[in-house]
Amino acid sequence: MSLKYNLSIHELMDFFCKDTHKGFSQQSIDKAEKNIGVSLPDVYREFLLTYGKDDINTFYNHIEPPEEIFTSYQAIMETHEELEEEYKEAIENGTQDEYEDNEYFELWQLPMEKWDTITKNYVLIWYENQGIWHAGYLLSDLQNGVKNPPVYISTDDDFITFEKFTSDTQEFLTEMLSHAAYYFGRDSYQFYKQKDEIKAFCLQNEIALTRLQNDCSGYYSGNCLDSEKEILYFYSENPNYQRQQLFVVYKNKQTIINNKKEEQILLKKNEEQVFPPKYSKAPYHIEISPSQKRCGFDQPPKENGFAIHFLVALALGQYYRNNLLVEYDWLRAISRVKRLELGLNWYIDRSYVEVMEDNIAYIKTPVNLPENFYWNVHDWSIIGKMTNLSMLGIECIYIEDFSFLKECKNIRALNLSQTNFSDCRIFLKMPNLKEVWLYNCALEHVEVLEKLNLKCHR
Repeated sequence: MSLKYNLSIHELMDFFCKDTHKGFSQQSIDKAEKNIGVSLPDVYREFLLTYGKDDINTFYNHIEPPEEIFTSYQAIMETHEELEEEYKEAIENGTQDEYEDNEYFELWQLPMEKWDTITKNYVLIWYENQGIWHAGYLLSDLQNGVKNPPVYISTDDDFITFEKFTSDTQEFLTEMLSHAAYYFGRDSYQFYKQKDEIKAFCLQNEIALTRLQNDCSGYYSGNCLDSEKEILYFYSENPNYQRQQLFVVYKNKQTIINNKKEEQILLKKNEEQVFPPKYSKAPYHIEISPSQKRCGFDQPPKENGFAIHFLVALALGQYYRNNLLVEYDWLRAISRVKRLELGLNWYIDRSYVEVMEDNIAYIKTPVNLPENFYWNVHDWSIIGKMTNLSMLGIECIYIEDFSFLKECKNIRALNLSQTNFSDCRIFLKMPNLKEVWLYNCALEHVEVLEKLNLKCHR
């Protein structure tokens, strides 16, 4: 067996996207640097130029395209613009004590040259798939010409609190690729999480575990590649929680079924990725359960109110750690979310969804709503108000009205697999759409897909 340990970024990208590399233009990078007022590190410029548009960079967490690279101070200023009237009104009414612990309010009252007493300025290059965290370089490092500076990550779902995440760009990009590898190999992968299990697997496959256990500032530790079998091994550990994990990715799905034991593992993994057999029909009609009706969740529309679907509320609650308490929190979450996945299988596995006969699904009410919001399991229009949404996935669900998609002007990737979606003409109203997944959809007007040059999976 020929194993190579701790691959370079170039070698990792060749594993994921060999011969299909796509980069951003030099012009777009130059424009980004002009916007932020400083040059990016050469190592990251090279990555953007060579691999920036490779699909793997948006499989899980997302790369910021050059035109969307921004600083944390720019994000704070945008927040101030949105809340300025509210802040001024609080001062006029003498209610500013309500913002006593609000660092955005504190920054708003200071000249920008004093902001660094509260938070530093960061150049943000990557973000978590729901926008919960952003990662990037300390602006002062770039201004001082640090060639390969550390990468920092926001830790409190804002643009104020950051901590060091990785020691350099190589380590950071490898961390992002280790996360994306799950989606790359989701039809053929293995996880090992128990220490004895990992040791046994490494011994059986002649992998030197000690060569994977490198000191890194992130959770990622090491990797190795079996180039003959095209198998990539990622090892990670979190000493703070005494957790470790070995993740095995098979580039060639056939490889995993060459061995009977591995074949059984693959079949088991595949079964876990779909509904149990008795829930195999799709799409599902989401309805209010009898008990929810008795509790008053079958609500009439509110004038100037916001209708919200149970599944959307459940997803937002999960992504924002159930910190959505008042209307301000909800509106802020809705305006900021960048990726929304609404497949039922994830929630069925976690007992949030009860599937009945005749393709009916009941969703447990996840959170309390503020006064101007009301439940409606047939109204998806709230998604159209998510102005920063770039990726939307709705799988195995019956949608009464897809017209909300016309409002989703910034979506780039859209997954409507196993839904009742049919009319492709709606894509004409989505100017930034680049890629769609439409498996098991009865499509009409498919000529639109070619007209718009969409990358379509069906």
